[in-house]
Amino acid sequence: RGLFHGLRSLLMEEGVRGCYSGLAPNLVLVSHGALQFMAYEELKHWCGGGRSQITPLEAGAAGMASKLFASVTTYPNQVLRSRMQQRRSVGSESLTLGGTAAALWRAEGLRGFYRGIGPSVLRVLPASGVTFLVYESALGAIEQISCPSSTATTSSVSV
Repeated sequence: RGLFHGLRSLLMEEGVRGCYSGLAPNLVLVSHGALQFMAYEELKHWCGGGRSQITPLEAGAAGMASKLFASVTTYPNQVLRSRMQQRRSVGSESLTLGGTAAALWRAEGLRGFYRGIGPSVLRVLPASGVTFLVYESALGAIEQISCPSSTATTSSVSV
């Protein structure tokens, strides 16, 4: 039993529509990275306080805070996507995005949309902090290599 058996079973049980279950929340989740980078750039500017460089601690903190912002903003979509893909209806609503959201709201309220966010955020925050620290360090190194005589105009980590 492999890929083709699974695809055949899905098509037999749910039709072509079953192949697209959870697509709408996945499309919304594309914004997660955009939200994270937008928040990071704003936090980096705020942490820098007008300086052209930020410290490694500031880069790490801004990276973690921006990840937290993006996660809190998009987590309800992740919950809806998961519910739809597991075909786990909270009530008797259809498994559309709106139906799943309405059923979840009635059954669990706002808390249901954020169920499990704690462990999820704790798992990704440290990696995000390190990622942005490395990103800023690499950006600073590239700027020094490409423009050794001029000072960098964009923010980079001062080591």
